[in-house]
Amino acid sequence: MPSRSIADPVWLVLTVSVTTRAFSALQAADSSCDVTYYGAVGDNHTEDTLAVQTALDHCSTVVFPSPGRFLIRPVFFRHSDIHLVIEAGATVVAWPDVDTWNATTHVVRPLFSQDLGSVSVLHNFSLTGGGVIDGQGWRWWPFMKTRSRPILLQMGSVSGALISNTTFRDSPSFHVEIRGVDIEIADSRVEANIDNCGGWATAPNTDAFNIAGHRIHLHDLWVHNGDDCIPTNPQNYGNVAAGEDGTTSDVLVERVHCECGTNGGVVIVPGSRGIPPLDWRAGGPNPHPRLIRNVTYRNMTVVNTNQGAGFKISEAYENVTGGVVKDVTWEDIRIINPRNVPIYINVFAEDASLAACHPPTDASRPDWLTAVNLHFRDIVATVAAGSFLGCFLCSPTQSCTGLLFDNVTISGGNGSGFRCFNAHGKQTSSSPAPCFTSVE
Repeated sequence: MPSRSIADPVWLVLTVSVTTRAFSALQAADSSCDVTYYGAVGDNHTEDTLAVQTALDHCSTVVFPSPGRFLIRPVFFRHSDIHLVIEAGATVVAWPDVDTWNATTHVVRPLFSQDLGSVSVLHNFSLTGGGVIDGQGWRWWPFMKTRSRPILLQMGSVSGALISNTTFRDSPSFHVEIRGVDIEIADSRVEANIDNCGGWATAPNTDAFNIAGHRIHLHDLWVHNGDDCIPTNPQNYGNVAAGEDGTTSDVLVERVHCECGTNGGVVIVPGSRGIPPLDWRAGGPNPHPRLIRNVTYRNMTVVNTNQGAGFKISEAYENVTGGVVKDVTWEDIRIINPRNVPIYINVFAEDASLAACHPPTDASRPDWLTAVNLHFRDIVATVAAGSFLGCFLCSPTQSCTGLLFDNVTISGGNGSGFRCFNAHGKQTSSSPAPCFTSVE
């Protein structure tokens, strides 16, 4: 079957909509400020937090000029129409002292974040310019089990966002976490622990672009990190104006290189480890189902990650009532030397299940997820001797249906083969054939 083209009506509408709305952010600014005008020094020694926050509060376009290394603690977006321009040759550097990351609170704030108390939905945001945001995460990674660690850029509720031509380097935790509608992320890089391919063990929780919402387009990205590359999550319930209806839909991820992380970037994640939904934090699971639908990952290269294409459930969501993942396609993907398995489905919130390629034996484990119409097309994978070729761990009460292998070729593995549990579907032109149970 031919790959879906960007010219197809559904993706043409999505791409034009996202791009038009995102670029409207660039045209909305009514004032432009250089942070040095407000006293920023950019010498990598003087703290520039106050100058940067003042510029953000008073201006629409905030410029970090080149050359310069602007040392800051957490700052906040308190109004709509925010446009950061970090010029090529300029770097925003995260505060180096873990113990004094926040000047006035013990809560670990992101380096850049939306102040939801001031602006519940941030309209028109952009980050461009060709510069770098350096989180100095290596100072934080050894405290994985003892400290909360900050995100570099967190947008909790945005409408119309463009992130382009920016390098995110060594975040203590996620590099970018963004939730909302009409989002484009393009022509950018994530570099976490760039000289080491140790994955989670050396750069934990360093997701590249952690996304949720509606009408989202990510393209032309390069990622080296220690966790998920581009995980897609369901929205929370809450601010309907920001699309917070429990659903994520109409997502296109294309032309991406992922290496050295845990889940290669081609992962649907109903939930996000350690970041449960807001209503969960308030004291109990959300009674409403979550939905991820109409998502495509395509034209990607995934190298030396734990897993390649597929999805998982995080422990943070394991007791949420109801959940559906449907109409998801992974296509035109090359997977090279995964540590565990190249293609997988795991509806059980337990990494050990995937490592063993077997469902958990504990009968109390959750089985809330329904998975429908998950398609793997035009995928070439090379695995190490002894590796499983694919793990499909579905619930006996909520089996996976409509699975498709179309022109999938997996070499290596020395006969370890596939393992399927309650996985129903079909294959065409794939070698070797998966172990789906045909129900058609």
